[in-house]
Amino acid sequence: MVDFGVLAALRQWMGQEGVGSEYGLTLENVFVMTPTAVPQKWPSIILELEEVWNQKVRLKTEGGRVVFKIIIFGNSEDGSEVIDIANCLQQLLDGISFSLPPSYEVTFRMNSSVLDFKKVINSPRKVEQRCEAFVRKRQTAAKNK
Repeated sequence: MVDFGVLAALRQWMGQEGVGSEYGLTLENVFVMTPTAVPQKWPSIILELEEVWNQKVRLKTEGGRVVFKIIIFGNSEDGSEVIDIANCLQQLLDGISFSLPPSYEVTFRMNSSVLDFKKVINSPRKVEQRCEAFVRKRQTAAKNK
């Protein structure tokens, strides 16, 4: 649950927030794994899992850290759509927390962005954002006996 569950929840959240909707981005264009073929509809986003760290903390709370990339593709000549979507994600996602079933809390942190604008005609423009998600089990109130 600490790996692709986080990315699936992030994908769902992006659809609810309408990230990139002004550029025609829909959930059909947001992939949790690399698609088998290059997406033909632009803009597109790939959520790519890089690392998963699971841990058991001394207080018996389960948690972990998920490192992933958000790769945004677009085909505008100047790359403005991918930069705008990346800025929107940066502002909305950095520091946000939400719940995951059954009893986990996830907090996101944006780390870095890399622009890849090749000077080749008809080459897609790309922004890669490196992110971390901190997953913790929600504490339940202790029963008094």
